[in-house]
Amino acid sequence: SHTIALKYDGTVWTWGNNTNGQLGNNSTENLSSPVQVKSADGNGYLTNIIEISAGSDHNMALRNDGTVWTWGSNTYGQLGNGSSVNSMLPVQVKSADGNSFLADIVQISAGYVHSMALKKDGTVLAWGRNDGGQLGNNNTTNKSLPVQVKGGASGSEYLTDVVQVTAGNWHSMALKANGTVYAWGWGQYGQLGNGYTTNSDDSDQYRYEKIYSAPVQVLNGEQASETGYLKEVVQIDAMGGTGRSESNRFGTSLAVTESKEVYGWGNSLYGALGVKSSIVSTPVRVATGISTAVQVAGGGKSGSDDWHVNSIGNTGYTYILKEDGTVSSLGYNVNGELGNGAKASTTAVQKVSNLTEIMQVAGSKNGNFGAAVKEDGTVWTWGNNEYGQLGDGSVSCAYEPINVTALNGKDIVSVHAGEYHSIALTRDGEVYTWGHNDYGQLGLGNASIVVSTPQKVERLPEIVSISAGKQH
Repeated sequence: SHTIALKYDGTVWTWGNNTNGQLGNNSTENLSSPVQVKSADGNGYLTNIIEISAGSDHNMALRNDGTVWTWGSNTYGQLGNGSSVNSMLPVQVKSADGNSFLADIVQISAGYVHSMALKKDGTVLAWGRNDGGQLGNNNTTNKSLPVQVKGGASGSEYLTDVVQVTAGNWHSMALKANGTVYAWGWGQYGQLGNGYTTNSDDSDQYRYEKIYSAPVQVLNGEQASETGYLKEVVQIDAMGGTGRSESNRFGTSLAVTESKEVYGWGNSLYGALGVKSSIVSTPVRVATGISTAVQVAGGGKSGSDDWHVNSIGNTGYTYILKEDGTVSSLGYNVNGELGNGAKASTTAVQKVSNLTEIMQVAGSKNGNFGAAVKEDGTVWTWGNNEYGQLGDGSVSCAYEPINVTALNGKDIVSVHAGEYHSIALTRDGEVYTWGHNDYGQLGLGNASIVVSTPQKVERLPEIVSISAGKQH
């Protein structure tokens, strides 16, 4: 319910919910118009930022000198400054011993309530909530200072040669330079891909049954591999969800390989991975027959308060963008999430109707709709539309993609799907938003709860990156 944007000049702008100071403007007042994130002392502004990442109620920013800055909620130490006090202004993430500051960082990733950073030497640091071992330091104690992720199954003392990190809700993943994948954290729904399954059907027992607090290597599953482990991976994505007051902690993982195949593991109750199972403990080939994948995007809403382990999961669905510019889908489809004109969930690969020449596809990470950008700069949306998040001026679900006509001619280059709202970025760096606006997360300066057609966010030229928190 808050949004963060990075401008071309390296400044950061935010708007929406500010209960925990996540707007970084030295206030806790919700704001419906963009404000510039201030400097640590509150007298100037945060500058020279090259990457941003939004967690549930905290934000991360990477500066061009390799330092990391955070602000917002700090209940579990997710700001990494040695404290558990929320901060309305950016604080600099400290080193592991607390005597200096984190340096030489090249990538950041904010999870639900933990944070991750990749160093230029290929090692990984993490901090924040750790009751499920999601920090990978071989224990389950929350950490308010960065800890180095252990080597675990890699055989070395610490994890090395990493090129990408991804923080999910309840688990973490790392992609190594050799194309192998490591994961750690909550493993109950197979989201770590190491073959773990359960004999329990009671999620209250299952919740504490298996935690991996050091990295495990993802097995090959259905991929042919002489090593027995997943290989030649070029892209990873982690998703998660929660039910029954955090007793149910879901996770799903996706990977694209050099051969342009898609593999997945974790929760797949509605068929998002091509099988109908709440637990998929080793990688399965998602969309068998597709060897032209260039991007994979997952979506699905948290929930499922049932306690039967084999009957619970997110409303998960998967989109696969192929070389020919078309999109395939599978999984949950009650609101038209698959965009195939039907309402039935399925494990079978579907073609998203009327989509050609697509250059980017997005699924709502905590919602039930999809969006895509065509090469001509137009935007197409489908699925749930109860708050106008499809941008067609209505609140009716769309079971096939519809053109967001208000954006025609705007030359959109990317689109982001929140829980109930959407954000589009133009080639010129302008931002358009629409959908649910209960906390002012659209940045339009008004209190309208539903905005069903795209509106331009003023005061925000030359934006290069956007990220949505909480409902994301």
